[in-house]
Amino acid sequence: MRVVSCLTYYRPYISGLAVYGQRLAEGLARKGAESEVLCFMHRSDLKTEEESGGVKIVRAKPWFKISKGFISPDWVRKMIKAVSRADTVVVHWPGPEGVSAVLWARILGKKVISIYHCQVQLPDGIVRKRLERLLNISERMGLGLSQTVVNSSQDYAINSPVLAGMMAKIKYIYPPVEIPGENKAVRNRIHKMLGRHRPVIGFAGRLAAEKGVEYLLEAIAYLKTELKDIRVVICGPQETAGESEYRRKIASLVRNLRKEVVFIGQIPDGCMGSFYKFLDVLVLPSVNSTEAFGMVQAEAMMSGVPVVTSDLPGVRVPVTKTGMGRLAKPGDAGELARAISEILRNRKKYVRTQKALEEFDMNKSMDAFAEIAEL
Repeated sequence: MRVVSCLTYYRPYISGLAVYGQRLAEGLARKGAESEVLCFMHRSDLKTEEESGGVKIVRAKPWFKISKGFISPDWVRKMIKAVSRADTVVVHWPGPEGVSAVLWARILGKKVISIYHCQVQLPDGIVRKRLERLLNISERMGLGLSQTVVNSSQDYAINSPVLAGMMAKIKYIYPPVEIPGENKAVRNRIHKMLGRHRPVIGFAGRLAAEKGVEYLLEAIAYLKTELKDIRVVICGPQETAGESEYRRKIASLVRNLRKEVVFIGQIPDGCMGSFYKFLDVLVLPSVNSTEAFGMVQAEAMMSGVPVVTSDLPGVRVPVTKTGMGRLAKPGDAGELARAISEILRNRKKYVRTQKALEEFDMNKSMDAFAEIAEL
């Protein structure tokens, strides 16, 4: 069976959606599918076609870029070719280009599975809000035409306006979360940058507005009243599509926190365990519905690290399911600091690694996807 997955960004781009897409495409290949990915060439040095992890990767050349999306006649040509020879089409949302893939697949009588990752909330601005509205309309159209819609949790789905009226076709499947691996060289590099300072509070992800990193930085002032040797370690790519304004905001806040904040950059694939090993707690201070789950918190829990995360639909699920952390009100640095402090004072109480390993077993997720795709 040939399965074609359509999404905006794919490896080597790093985001939760891109990582999810890669793990799913490679997992389907391991289960015997002819797995192909159609995405955009987000960097000019990338190949238009290559194979990696048993997956054929086809990249469309963009004509021009709008915010985090692309306009590309090449996408339409390659989509028609890819979808025409597929048995099943998997479309990852958000991404307005997904509408064309769903429409063509339905015209040809193909099976369409839409994975709705999240509802995008763009920063304020007339143009941005119009783009956001158009994106929501395209999502409603594409999801409505799909035979099956996958979402990470019922908690997120019932709180999503985009998914309203579609509950009957939704399947709830956790994102494919791998047990993080370790690498000695990566571990030594991080140790050299951190030294012996304790406690270590971690953040893993892109520097993007929905991540709420500014509230973690603001929480440092509260934490320093009781913790004198604090380190906040930020792991992940700093160059994120469409987030230059937000990067400048974070850089401005960090200027007065050079002693407390350490940027360690992006960790290679399969080595995130080397990062989690140093943490006393991981913090996911997301602020809106663009964050729907947060795979990094499941990874941290599976590595024995408790989590403080925002009390948002979907995002709170790993904590509520495992008890391995605390929730905090989104956008409240004081409450975030109190939750972090509670974890640090009573860390053993929140470590439930085996529960996390059972709850987020990637094999369960892949078996559920394979069943929907009828592999």
